[in-house]
Amino acid sequence: QVYIFSPYYLVWDRDFYYMVGYSKKHQNIGSLRMDRIYQQPRILDEPTAQVPTDFNINLVASPHMALYMKRSTEIYNIYLKYVAPTDIHVYSIDEVFMDITDYLATCRYTVRKLVMTIIRMR
Repeated sequence: QVYIFSPYYLVWDRDFYYMVGYSKKHQNIGSLRMDRIYQQPRILDEPTAQVPTDFNINLVASPHMALYMKRSTEIYNIYLKYVAPTDIHVYSIDEVFMDITDYLATCRYTVRKLVMTIIRMR
């Protein structure tokens, strides 16, 4: 059976990844557990359903995910005390890449000292 699904978010909940988005078959927002997708998805040329402006991922994801997102924001705000947002590249909800090259000379820190300073801020 073929499902046409427009993905909005990828969320982690209770040890599984879920894709949250719009299901054309059900004409509604739904979720698919990623480990249950057995065939490689095909990317279609047709336009995808846009994320509704009033869509709130916290109402779809479990409260655990809302807490996870809150903690992620708190950690990101710690990064901002040391690194400009333009030098922080968000990879996923719990991973970032930071270009700290210019900060080392300014702070007179080694890489290790700057990283340990950021880690201890929590």
